[in-house]
Amino acid sequence: PDSAKPPDTWQLPAQAQILEVTRHTNKLRTGHLLGNRFSLRLQGCVPDWEVRWAALSQAVERQGVFNYFGPQRFGNHGQNLGRARFWLKRGARGRGFQPRLYASVLQSEVFNRYLTSRREAGLERPLAGEIVRLANTGKHFRIQTVESELERWETHDILPTGPMTGPKMLQADDQAGELERSATAALGLDSLPRPFAKLAPGTRRDLLLFPEQLRLEADGDALRLSFGLPSGSYATELVSALTGAEARPTQERESG
Repeated sequence: PDSAKPPDTWQLPAQAQILEVTRHTNKLRTGHLLGNRFSLRLQGCVPDWEVRWAALSQAVERQGVFNYFGPQRFGNHGQNLGRARFWLKRGARGRGFQPRLYASVLQSEVFNRYLTSRREAGLERPLAGEIVRLANTGKHFRIQTVESELERWETHDILPTGPMTGPKMLQADDQAGELERSATAALGLDSLPRPFAKLAPGTRRDLLLFPEQLRLEADGDALRLSFGLPSGSYATELVSALTGAEARPTQERESG
């Protein structure tokens, strides 16, 4: 908006370049952003990248990648998670930005723990009681009979989701519910304090990420990776899945 600070006052890393700035009358709020486009330059790539890319891109298109919250979510060396757990033990009270941040961090950790447990259970087929999303819609529903949903599961007409804990979240039951309860209990969120519930009403988040317009092209002595991701997904997680590199921002970027 017009009241925002001008770009020349932003404290960005030296390697960041602003391509374009436009003004809007309203502040960008949670839920307004549909997605992001990324264009990344990769260096030190193998000579036979075209052969490897053909197999990798097909696998991503067919199976997706795990939609983890990246380490950036939890602060430098995970400090925000420790602070969030302490805040929760103190009754989840407070005002301003910090309580909202801590509630969000705890939700993210619950989701990541659930996703890991769900991977270990096997994502080849749905679990009884699992909450899934109907593709291309925001509609969620609970799996009642696993066998009757196998075809839609395999064609990605329905997509598995994980918990973003809160009082309004649609909860799984049966086998999937056990995994969700285990993840929430590990963070002390099996009984939600009232202040937390006000800050984090709860929702569902896809377990799998399917990037749009995924491309890899030669760019001089490097490669140019471009793709689109839905709002809330982490490019570092996709790059990690594609390259095997650890999804960690550099210390310079963290301090910037």
